[in-house]
Amino acid sequence: MRAAMRGTATQPRIVKAAESRNESLRQPGRPAQSLEQHQLVADAVRAGSPEDAARAMHTHVDNVGKVKLLDWRPEGE
Repeated sequence: MRAAMRGTATQPRIVKAAESRNESLRQPGRPAQSLEQHQLVADAVRAGSPEDAARAMHTHVDNVGKVKLLDWRPEGE
């Protein structure tokens, strides 16, 4: 991944976000949980239910926000 990101050296926010995501996905059970949450969002979109899709996405974002390793702040914020 680092090799693919060499061109983004001037984009520290992108690099930091990618590193944080990779760290979070290394937590036991996290990839399966994330996939399941994405599936719920996709199922709701396919079913034509924006309310269910929004609810599923909100749940996913809330869960991602609780991942301990995602405690980073973009520069200047």
